Amino acid sequence: MGKRILFSPIGGTDPISNFRDGSLLHICRIYRPDEVYIFLSKEMYENHIKDNRYVYCLDKLSELINHKIEYKIIVDKDLVNVQEYDVFYKLFMDIISDIKSNMQPEDVLYLNTSSGTPGMKNALFIIATMDEYNMIPLQVSTPLKKINPHLEVSDKEYDIELYWEYNEDNKDDFENRCKEIKSLNLLKLLKKDMIKKHISAYDYNAALVTAQSLVDIENSRLEYMLKAAVYRSKLDSNNADKYANLSNWDNLYDIKDGTYRKIFEYAMILWLKIQREELADYIRALTPIIVSLYELILKKECEIDIEKITYEKQIKKDKVRYWDKAKIKNNYPDIIDIFNKEYKNKFDYDKPVYSHHLVNLINGKSDDYNLKEKINQLTDVEQNIRNIAAHSMVKITDDDIIKRTGLTSKQIFDIIKGLFVKAGINVKSDVWDTYNRMNEKLINEVDEFK
Repeated sequence: MGKRILFSPIGGTDPISNFRDGSLLHICRIYRPDEVYIFLSKEMYENHIKDNRYVYCLDKLSELINHKIEYKIIVDKDLVNVQEYDVFYKLFMDIISDIKSNMQPEDVLYLNTSSGTPGMKNALFIIATMDEYNMIPLQVSTPLKKINPHLEVSDKEYDIELYWEYNEDNKDDFENRCKEIKSLNLLKLLKKDMIKKHISAYDYNAALVTAQSLVDIENSRLEYMLKAAVYRSKLDSNNADKYANLSNWDNLYDIKDGTYRKIFEYAMILWLKIQREELADYIRALTPIIVSLYELILKKECEIDIEKITYEKQIKKDKVRYWDKAKIKNNYPDIIDIFNKEYKNKFDYDKPVYSHHLVNLINGKSDDYNLKEKINQLTDVEQNIRNIAAHSMVKITDDDIIKRTGLTSKQIFDIIKGLFVKAGINVKSDVWDTYNRMNEKLINEVDEFK
């Protein structure tokens, strides 16, 4: 167990008033702090110099409860305007930050919000509400449960030894008047709300960065889940699986098959780009999935296995598929006739496999009119806007896409979804909502994070 630390301003009813503990003394009696930081304004410091009343009572209490209380006096002799909240907010923030810098994670810091002026009390309450650290604001009710009347003699005649001797709270049957303020941590609430907004906007990296500013987030289930979402949205399945496993998240991915999952997850990246309105990136990213789907469609619908008539060449960091004319002659000789017809006997077999090559093969081999209509629509999209998106430095809007293709970004994506069926990837309709369902789980975890 860590240390218990108390920060307390001093008010006019400290240390003893009306034959009962003032707030400072009562908190120390109940919570038995190991360290107390006592803040004195100019007026309270004069009392301290005159009779050492605050330290005297703490020492007497330490003897009575058999618990050593270390204390440090903090004095601002120039502090006169003790009602001004903004003065104390900055002053107390600096003091508390200094205290926290020497605390261990298991230590607890208590704040006395019942002593001092209204400005002091309000400043401490706001600090406790806005801070995520392990701070507990305390209130102490008066013995009469209403405004404390001052029954003592004048301050000049204040006899601290006498007041200690006749303090009713020194008896065994004294009443515990302390109450922990169960205030919600406003800063933490604001951060959690921001995290949820980032998740709803599909910005998982921003959600993770914000979450990592929360206290106790490190190695938590929430951090692991957010990391899994970040890596999933970057198509890094190895790390996504790693953090999903660490968080016991066994259904991060809806599609388990490796090849189909890769294509589906890439499709969902396109979907994310639509949601984030990253439409230039969306258009530029269409070709890889179009090629992958066309290859699967050729295999399923046309019984042409592209791997049997191509070879891979390493180009920098990527493997690029090239046509192999000899393999085409041995496996599917009619493809040569299709290429001769479409490219007027000028087809270059030493070129990489392009999407328009595959489109021509599907058009030449398939009798499915609906399929050919869909892939030809995608061909028009590639021809009419992809190059503009790839080489333009201006923003691409849905209006630009409609103007050049006659389709919205969503309609283009719907065509891709339809081609999944033709490619033999049977994706249930609700699976396409995978990121929204993932978001629900992430947001629930944010709400549950304490």
